[in-house]
Amino acid sequence: MKRYKPLYVEKYKLSDKWFETVKESYNKKIDGYDIMTVNVPMFFEAVLRVDGYIPLIKNKLEEFFNKYKTKTRELKEVVNLLQKEFSTFNFVFKYSQYDSTNDKDKSGINELQFAKSTKDNSFAIFVWYNEYLANILIGGNFRRFKEKFLILSEHELIHVAQYISVQTDEIRDKIFKSKDNTDFIKYLSNKHEIMAYAKTIIEELRFGGYKNSDILNAIKYRQNEKSQILDTYIYHFEYKDEEVLHRLYKYIYEYLKG
Repeated sequence: MKRYKPLYVEKYKLSDKWFETVKESYNKKIDGYDIMTVNVPMFFEAVLRVDGYIPLIKNKLEEFFNKYKTKTRELKEVVNLLQKEFSTFNFVFKYSQYDSTNDKDKSGINELQFAKSTKDNSFAIFVWYNEYLANILIGGNFRRFKEKFLILSEHELIHVAQYISVQTDEIRDKIFKSKDNTDFIKYLSNKHEIMAYAKTIIEELRFGGYKNSDILNAIKYRQNEKSQILDTYIYHFEYKDEEVLHRLYKYIYEYLKG
């Protein structure tokens, strides 16, 4: 099963057991999301790399600044612009009162948190901002915002990678445990699973450094080196049930184009 390469880089033999979840009292539920700490099952002694993803966010930040810079704006307008531009990367901007212990550099950001949906397999990265966010498009303030945003994003993207690793591991488990392919094919063909995996495929490819245009080319030509889930769908449905692939590609396209 060499085609199912893990997203993580294995340093040592992985244990069959998961880390224990943190106490429920430590978690919070906000707007249909569980704020996750280390309670996402993760692999022992595994190195998860986000080197390919960070440049995508960095480029998006630069595009955002060049598009909206120099004009004085209200806080609400800045937040709406950020949400519009970064929703495709699963960032959700949430207000948090200014905390000098978390925002000493007046970047406009207090913290970022990975959150898993309580309804499905989707996730978000909450960006907790304060009043200083209104000033990021003026003068040299954007540099402070960008630096802190990238540093905190890198940490939360590790949690995203851990979560995706669990999803891809579940697919491998279903492959190995199935006596035949019937149940597994039925599972992959379910439109709700297709929609969920479409989002995961996008994230897998982004961890590989794929831009939106690269992702669209990957599904157009059915070639990629970074998404084992996309490979799984192509392997099982190409020339056999093209309707499933068309639905998958449709969801990917809609997620990317909005």
